[in-house]
Amino acid sequence: MSDNGYLELSEEEKEMDFTQCSKKQIQGLVRERNQYRQLLKQCLYALNIIPNRRIAVLEAETTYELASAIGSALKQFTK
Repeated sequence: MSDNGYLELSEEEKEMDFTQCSKKQIQGLVRERNQYRQLLKQCLYALNIIPNRRIAVLEAETTYELASAIGSALKQFTK
C-alpha cells in the first residue's frame, strides 16, 4: 500500500497488457466456445458409433484413437 492509502501494482502487473472487452464480446466468446464444445461432442459420438478403422493420413492410427484424442481435448476444453 502506498503512502496515500491506495494499493499499488507490482512491477509484473505494471508490465502486463490489459485488454478491455464489452459484455457483448464476452457473450460472443462464450457462445463460440459452447459451439466448439458441442461440435467436439458430436464428433466424438460419430467416431464411437462407426466401426474402428485404420486412418493412414492422421496422427491417430484408428478411428477409436482419434475418438480418444477428441475425448481428451473435450475434457481439457470443459475445464
